[in-house]
Amino acid sequence: MGKTTGVVLPVESSDGKPADGFEFVEVKPGRVLRVRHILPERTATTESQPEAGSSVHCKRKITVYRNGQLVIENLGDVLHSEILQCQNGDVEQCSTVEVELSDYTTAPSSPDPKPAPPLPTSDQQKPAPPPRRRRRKPKRTVLIDTERCISSCKGTHSDVALFFIHGVGGSLDIWGSQLDFFSRLGYEVIAPDLAGHGASTAPQIAAAYTFYALAEDLRAIFKRYARKRNILIGHSYG
Repeated sequence: MGKTTGVVLPVESSDGKPADGFEFVEVKPGRVLRVRHILPERTATTESQPEAGSSVHCKRKITVYRNGQLVIENLGDVLHSEILQCQNGDVEQCSTVEVELSDYTTAPSSPDPKPAPPLPTSDQQKPAPPPRRRRRKPKRTVLIDTERCISSCKGTHSDVALFFIHGVGGSLDIWGSQLDFFSRLGYEVIAPDLAGHGASTAPQIAAAYTFYALAEDLRAIFKRYARKRNILIGHSYG
């Protein structure tokens, strides 16, 4: 409105906070994105001891062979004194899972390095003994032995942020219910309008809507709002 055209400015409220949680971020000169940013009010709390949670112990042996075979061995609890409980109350048993990484249409079904030679048609020839299986040498072996403590992720922590990215033809408004839900739980939520969508500016050149250009826009959004721990939620092209 007025003399200036094509200029989008932030809408400031009387208390200095963005009105309705909406902000306008200029990611590049003349390229402005509308962002809904909800920062819930957090009460000052003192640092407390971490809550006791259930622990999960994982001991695995992953072996990769040169023919593309991947062998995952679950070592279970046989080497440790502690007992690992599954969801049904049973003790985790030792097991082995083999996964073929190579194309099953071209890879041989047998792990033998060479197939057995064809037998001669002569009746006087004795049948050849079965080929000796050569011991396969692994290309790489990885041992995993870790114990993780599972506890609830509190949304009131100031180092957690949730980003919601909409798809082509949408806008941040599709996340209305999710933004309200998670912000009530105490999470900081951020949802931008991609270029040409919603209330963001719409450049008149096709290059402004390439995947690279949109990714650069989001890089600027992440740089502005990202915390130590970030969760990304995307819909369709987002």
